[in-house]
Amino acid sequence: MINTLNTTNSTSWKNITPEGETNFTAFELPSGMRAVVYFDDNPVSYAGFIIGAGSSSDPHRFHGLAHFVEHMLFKGTPKRNARQIINRMEEVGADFNAYTTKEETFVYTAFSQEYFVRVLDIMTDVVRNSMAPQHELEKEKSVIIEEINSYKDSPAELIFDDYENLLFHGEALGHNILGSESSVARISSRAVQQFIAKHYTPQNMLFCYRGKNIDTSLLLHYLNFHFPPNQSDNTVESYPHWSNTIIAPSPIRNQVNRHFNTFQVHRIIGCHSYSLQEPKRIGLTLLNNLFGGRGMNSHLNINLREDKGLVYSVESNFYPFKQAGFLSVYFGTTKNKLADATQAVFEEMDKLKQKPICPDELRKAKRQFMGQLIVQDDNRENAFLEMGKSFFYFNRYDKIETIRKRIENIDEIQLQHIAQSLFVPEKTLQLTYY
Repeated sequence: MINTLNTTNSTSWKNITPEGETNFTAFELPSGMRAVVYFDDNPVSYAGFIIGAGSSSDPHRFHGLAHFVEHMLFKGTPKRNARQIINRMEEVGADFNAYTTKEETFVYTAFSQEYFVRVLDIMTDVVRNSMAPQHELEKEKSVIIEEINSYKDSPAELIFDDYENLLFHGEALGHNILGSESSVARISSRAVQQFIAKHYTPQNMLFCYRGKNIDTSLLLHYLNFHFPPNQSDNTVESYPHWSNTIIAPSPIRNQVNRHFNTFQVHRIIGCHSYSLQEPKRIGLTLLNNLFGGRGMNSHLNINLREDKGLVYSVESNFYPFKQAGFLSVYFGTTKNKLADATQAVFEEMDKLKQKPICPDELRKAKRQFMGQLIVQDDNRENAFLEMGKSFFYFNRYDKIETIRKRIENIDEIQLQHIAQSLFVPEKTLQLTYY
């Protein structure tokens, strides 16, 4: 346990807190694992491990393996079986959770501060010692295959996975996170263990904590003890590892249609955009919020829904990855309105390309964006997850004022140039379910 661990022989760690930062402290252990700690005075605390492996790390024959491994973490270690893992967390009201994306897995817990030692012990056990017992593996295959089948009944959700597969055809980013029924059926206990051995290594992980004050030195000694350096020869280089190669394969076709027996037609119109490495992503984030973001006053919502009554919902989204990114517009409508709705989307794109938005609209767009960000940050779980991901990829977690300055530095000409470079009909891919 953390408070009884002998720490006299521990190797020192390196403080990697950005200069001038006062909200959090960050460290790198000799093993390459990083840890970031943020103190606040709330009764609920959050802690977790981010692992630099998502569905883009799946072996070719085992699409869905990263997500499958995430499920298997809860299914038993030499110290605890699946029921004991669940009960040890649930009986103190802790919310033990995990999710998998294209590029990372996040295992985390929300808990009452007094149970921090218990929570840390269990989370460490599952990310270090998961066994993937065969009887649990076979049950979980069935569960995940049912999850895959549930998407087939929901074209409004299925279309997003299908779209990414078409846009990134032939690339690891393309296949969906869950995998297919056949690829999941092929997953073996050996495949799970090999994936964990390769990717769940200290230098590929970050531990993050947000909550009441704890003894940071004891925490680091604990992590150093349980995640020692050179524990495996089968390792990956320290995260984050960037590449200058940008993944943006040209669409094989600009329009793809698939038949579904549904009342609505579902369409996505999108294109490749900026990666996490590209500074212009900040401007695109603001532009997307104005164009078709979550506000009911977005250009797309006002035009397609409020003014013309063509759709019930319409949204645009920007998804940046390490070496790629894409922007997409989704809407659902009836067949007789499809052409008009599509034309209206391109009209809104053209407006942003043809002339800069007026200074007053830009000022309001910035104010709205920052307001949304502040409201989002008030959700402490969201703030914890964002802190972890930000430090995982960039070794920093920006204050609201830092973000505000970046947003304020964006002008209308920059947004126009971004629209002109991305909103090119010849470069778009349209996927339609009808």
